[in-house]
Amino acid sequence: MTSSKSPLLVYGGSFDPIHNGHLAAFWQAAAALGAVEARLLPCFISPLKERVFSTPAQRCQLLQLVVDALNTRSSGTQFSLDLRELAVAEPSFTWRTLAALRAEEGAFRPIIWLMGMDAWQHLTQWQHWQQLTDYAHLLIALRPGPKPSLSAEQLAWAAPRIRTTTELSQSPAGGISQMNNAELAIAASDIRQQITQGLRPVGLLPEAVEQWIFQHNLYVNPPQTDTL
Repeated sequence: MTSSKSPLLVYGGSFDPIHNGHLAAFWQAAAALGAVEARLLPCFISPLKERVFSTPAQRCQLLQLVVDALNTRSSGTQFSLDLRELAVAEPSFTWRTLAALRAEEGAFRPIIWLMGMDAWQHLTQWQHWQQLTDYAHLLIALRPGPKPSLSAEQLAWAAPRIRTTTELSQSPAGGISQMNNAELAIAASDIRQQITQGLRPVGLLPEAVEQWIFQHNLYVNPPQTDTL
């Protein structure tokens, strides 16, 4: 049984497809936090994006391959999928998801929401973005290169919430931290474009994910359905 005070890491996103940048950030975050539980939480569709390029069932299959592979590694973390946003089948709002997680996990368990640099740069476009730290900590996986340019409003909001990664594991919510160079400079859009052009995105995808994509001709044609 999971302790009510053991860190829970949650990595949300489109994962269309999940790639080695996602994998590196997820694995490093779990290790840095000492998380006993880490979940990949795919969204149905982001309110800031017009579409997805694979069905929920296809993304679930790819994510399950990654989770299965992670659980074969020697670590103190149990990796799993959280499919709540796919089940709702409507645009996904992170504040609602975090509020639900907090209600489920109780008032004292540390919940850490992992996000990439692109999401962090556009945070002020998210619905009720300033409420996110009411329910969880935010951990930002920065890509190599220049630091993101943030608005004065976001910087002012974030400044009093800055914590070390270790501190995120010691309280339920309210903090913001960063992992430098945790996320490789890989973009899902570039991977899809390469596949559409008939190219193999060598070294950008977990091996099992790459094999499944090409076996099923994923990203060659748009999905016909968005049902599980």
